[in-house]
This record gives sequence, structure tokens and C-alpha cells, in this order.
Amino acid sequence: MAIVALGGASWPPAKSPSADNSPKPTVTTEPLGHHGDAVYAVAVGQVNGRSVAVTGGADNTVRVWDLATRKSLGQPMTGHTNTVEVVAVGQVNGRPVAVTGSLDGTVRVWDLSAYTG
Repeated sequence: MAIVALGGASWPPAKSPSADNSPKPTVTTEPLGHHGDAVYAVAVGQVNGRSVAVTGGADNTVRVWDLATRKSLGQPMTGHTNTVEVVAVGQVNGRPVAVTGSLDGTVRVWDLSAYTG
């Protein structure tokens, strides 16, 4: 199953004017990337100033995608032993994290601060 980056009229979120010339996410229906099997969960957030999507799927992995460059960041995160069906992105003590839930009955917290691309 392909992952698609979706957007709306409010993307990117409004912020104060700055000299930020970094790449911006492009709204498209082209696949962002692939898991080894079906994708069941997607969350978007910010990691180290980058807009990212964090995905989970039937291949039991969690992946981080840079929405501006459309590339996978780092290696797939492994640890779940069954389908990842829930992904949330947030911060704990100022560090970016993904929280995932799996059919293996576990909830895991992944430190995303190392995903600098």
C-alpha cells in the first residue's frame, strides 16, 4: 500500500515571517514511500524543525518520512511483533516521540530526536 502526502488550503501552517528557505512539503497524490506490507497508521508532526510523517503497518515496523524531501529518514524502527495499527506524534520533556500501538498488545514510545536526515 502506498503512503500519500495530503494537504489542504492551510498547509503549511501559518507562522510569523522569517528567512526560512528550507524545502516545503508539496501537496501531491504521488506515493511518499512504501512499507513491506499494508500501512495502517499515519501521523504527522515536527522533528528537529522538519515536517514528518510517521507510519506503521502490517510489516510490524514504524517509519519516519521527511515530507519536504519525500525521503525515508533512518532505518525502519522494529520491536513490534505484529501489525502496527496506531501512531501518534508528540513531545515528552521537549523531545519528539512517536507512540505506537500494535496487535501484539504492546504500546511503544520511540525517541525521534535522532532523525535529523
